[in-house]
Amino acid sequence: MVKWNDLKLSEKWSTRKRFNYIMNYIDSTFKDTEPVVETGDVIVLVTNNDNEKVANAKVTLTKDGEEYTGTTGTAGGCTIRNVPYGEYNVVTTAENYIDDTDTVTVDGESVNLTIILNLKEGDSEENNPK
Repeated sequence: MVKWNDLKLSEKWSTRKRFNYIMNYIDSTFKDTEPVVETGDVIVLVTNNDNEKVANAKVTLTKDGEEYTGTTGTAGGCTIRNVPYGEYNVVTTAENYIDDTDTVTVDGESVNLTIILNLKEGDSEENNPK
């Protein structure tokens, strides 16, 4: 644990010199540690054109070979947690629906993503499990 008194800051130093001294101390102390990766949650809602919720839809976020996935429940939603900040390709698949592709940028604590799926030709609402 860092004890600020151990830094031996001179009262005669300017604010800028104190700041630089502290930053150099922090840099040298923590240089071999892993950088902190900021993450957020992607809150997903999947519906169809009739605004009905789509259950069991698989949502996959991909960036630089890394994948984060979630599957919607009966209310058409899921949350994909701890996604590192960045822009992701989104692919959503569900039985009887055309696959959907999109992008999402994770840059905060949580991001809301609404996806509207279209039925495949020849499929009717009666054949589609809700």
